[in-house]
Amino acid sequence: MTEGHLIETFGPGYGIACIGPAGENMVRFASISNDGGRQAGRTGNGAVMGSKKIKAISFKGYKKLNYFNESNLSKTRKQLAIKSLGEATEKYRTLGTMANLSVFERLKVLPIGNFRNQSNKDFHSISGEAIHNEEKVSTSHCANCTIGCEKLVTIPNGGSAKVRLEYQSLFALGPLVGISDRETILKSSKFCDEMGMDTISAGSTCAWFMECMQKGLLPKQWLGLLPTYENDEDLLRKLLNAIAKRSGIGDILAEGSARVSKEIGLGTEDFAMHVKGLEMPGYEPRSLHTMALALAVSTRGACHNRSSAYEYDFASSSDSGKLSRGQMVVDGEDYSAVMDSLIWCKFVRKVFDDFYVESSEILNDVTGWDMDPNQLARCGERINNLKKQFNIREGWVMDQDNLPKRIFSEPLSDGENRQSLSESDLGTMIKSYYDAREWTSDGLIPESKLKSLGIEC
Repeated sequence: MTEGHLIETFGPGYGIACIGPAGENMVRFASISNDGGRQAGRTGNGAVMGSKKIKAISFKGYKKLNYFNESNLSKTRKQLAIKSLGEATEKYRTLGTMANLSVFERLKVLPIGNFRNQSNKDFHSISGEAIHNEEKVSTSHCANCTIGCEKLVTIPNGGSAKVRLEYQSLFALGPLVGISDRETILKSSKFCDEMGMDTISAGSTCAWFMECMQKGLLPKQWLGLLPTYENDEDLLRKLLNAIAKRSGIGDILAEGSARVSKEIGLGTEDFAMHVKGLEMPGYEPRSLHTMALALAVSTRGACHNRSSAYEYDFASSSDSGKLSRGQMVVDGEDYSAVMDSLIWCKFVRKVFDDFYVESSEILNDVTGWDMDPNQLARCGERINNLKKQFNIREGWVMDQDNLPKRIFSEPLSDGENRQSLSESDLGTMIKSYYDAREWTSDGLIPESKLKSLGIEC
C-alpha cells in the first residue's frame, strides 16, 4: 500500500523500499518491501528502518550507464537468455519454488511440527502441483528476467486478492506449524507481506510458541495475554496479527524465538529452532548433513541462501567427488558471495558452463577491468572472511557455530529408516570447515590468513 501510494505521488519510474506496521513496531523479524511486494525478509532489516523512524525510501535514476564493451555484453545477454530457458530452470518457470514441498516431503526432508516431524495431516493439498491445478496462478518477472519464478496465487474466498507464494512461506506457515489448510496458509502469507514480516521467522516463532502451549510451559503471567481461538488455524492468524501490532502476547513473540525461549527457560531453548538468533528454513538437518553444517557455521545464522549446501546432499556421491563437507560448504559460500555481489539471480547458477570464467568476462565487459577467474573466486573468499572477522569483533564465540539441541536429541524415524545427527558428527564437520578455511581450531582467523587476503588486521 505504501509503495503504491508513493508511486502515485511521485510518478512512475521510482524504486521504493518501505516497511509495514511490523517494521514501525520494530518486530525483530520485520522485512523491507520493494518491487511490488517482494520482501527483504531475513534478519529484521525492517526493524532497523523503524528504529530510525524511516517509513520508506524512494529513488530514481536519471543517467544512462555506459558499458566498456556493449557489443560483447549484447551477445552474452542473448546467449544467457537462451540458456536460462533450459532444464536447469524448468521447475522455477513452471511451479516456482513451491515445487520443493512435495519433493521434500517425498524425500523425508520436509520439517513438520517445529522439526518434530510428527503429524497425521496430509500436505498434498498444499503442494505446488495441487495449488497450480486447483487455484488461479499467474507468473511475475523481475526486470528483464526470462524465468519468471514468482507465482501469484489468487486466494480462495479472498476476492481478487493475490499472494506471492514461495516454498519457504508455504513451509513455515503450513507444515512447520502443523497446518495443511490452503486458505489459511495463503492468507497468512499475504498478511505477513502486508505487515512486513519475514514468514520463516514468524512461522518458526509461532511453531515454538504453539509447542510451548501444548506442553504447558508458558509462564502463568502470559496466560492472560493469550487470544481466544477455535483451532490451530485460528490461533496462527491471531498470533501473527498480535505480533505485527505488538499487542498482547504478540509483544513478547515479536522478539523472536531465540530471545523469548532464553527468557522463560524450562527447556524451551532446546526446541527454539534457530542458529545465532535466526530461525531455521525448510530443510531437515538430520537428513541433509552438508546443509546442517552450512546452517551451523553461517555468519548470518540459519540462512539457506548463503551456500546452497543442500545441493551437495541431493547430489550423487560421484558428483561431490572426494571433497569434505567442510570444503563443500566453503566452496558454496564463496560461490554464493560472488553471485550476490554481481547481483546474479540464484536460479541461473546452473546455466553457466564455467561460472567464474564467464562471470569475470562479463564483469570486465561492464567495467573495463582485467579480473581473471581466480581473482573473482578470491573475492568470494575475502567476503566470507570479512563477514567472519566482523562477527569476531562483535563477540562471536565458537559455541555459536551450532544447531538446536532437538536436532541431536531427537532422531527421525519412519519405520525402516532412521535419520540422525550427533553433536560429535557436527563437531567433526565444523573442524573440516575451519580447516578448509585455513582458520584455527577454535574458528578464529590467523593474522597470516587475513594478510594473504589483503584484509587489515
